[in-house]
Amino acid sequence: LAADDHSKPLDADGIDYGTEVFATFGGLIFLRGAACPDARLFSSRTAVEAGVPRTTWTHLAAPAFPGARTVRVASAAEVESPGARIVVASTDWDDAQTEQRTVLSSRRTGGDVVELTLDEPLAFAHGGSGDVAAEVAAVSRNVRIRGAPGCAERGSKPRCGHFI
Repeated sequence: LAADDHSKPLDADGIDYGTEVFATFGGLIFLRGAACPDARLFSSRTAVEAGVPRTTWTHLAAPAFPGARTVRVASAAEVESPGARIVVASTDWDDAQTEQRTVLSSRRTGGDVVELTLDEPLAFAHGGSGDVAAEVAAVSRNVRIRGAPGCAERGSKPRCGHFI
């Protein structure tokens, strides 16, 4: 539906949602990557000062080589948890060298550095110093957007929480 296409009838509320919309009416949407029991924690600097993580990624703290089953990262609670699925970004021109692994265990090696033991050895080299330090991100979390129960029965144009 083009923005200037006024030939389509509007819904009863006077809005044509079209096919490309992400909206909320009369509610709030919180999309957060870190474990957070209450989104209001982030309404002030209190959460940050208390150490609640606001990001789900970090950087390698040392280079990682092919065959390595351990990597060192700058501390980040989301990637340190055993069972966390992580990706180690490519530092090569070939983005196909990004690798996904599962964290088996972690141990603090000093300061803000944590050593992660991975379920499988790395296949590629990943930079870990200065401007060439690979990003390491947790990908264990999912975001679900759902409509209210019964939204599918709202007639010919249901407004369920579909997100594509």
